[in-house]
Amino acid sequence: TDYRTAKQVKRNKIKSVFDKSIAKGNSAKADRIKRNNLGKIKWNNRETSFQGRIQTIVFTATHNLMTDAIKVAFEDLTEALKSKKPMKKRMKRNVSSWCKGVVADALKQVSTRVGCTVVSVNTAYTSQLDSRFATLTGS
Repeated sequence: TDYRTAKQVKRNKIKSVFDKSIAKGNSAKADRIKRNNLGKIKWNNRETSFQGRIQTIVFTATHNLMTDAIKVAFEDLTEALKSKKPMKKRMKRNVSSWCKGVVADALKQVSTRVGCTVVSVNTAYTSQLDSRFATLTGS
């Protein structure tokens, strides 16, 4: 996400120069900027490739997990995170880039193919495990 942020900041600077050149009436400069800098072909190819790699890794891991399992419990992270304090901008960006939707799809699809049962566990209970004994603590 840091790469994306830095890239978009640079693109926004170029876009502002593009807008200023149009406002001043310098259409030749605006045409050059648009032709050479503001395209998204490489950006889209990179994003598609990244999404494909993530999907391959997640589906492979899910399939390896569920081949021998009868029942799989997972922590449902698709809900919005609730906190008393608002999240900072960078934290929001990092959380939104998680591949939680891909994981949920993989669990659903692979479980139907393999015949494994999938159970969603509340996220509040997974943090209560005692790391020494791997038991659920609290009431």
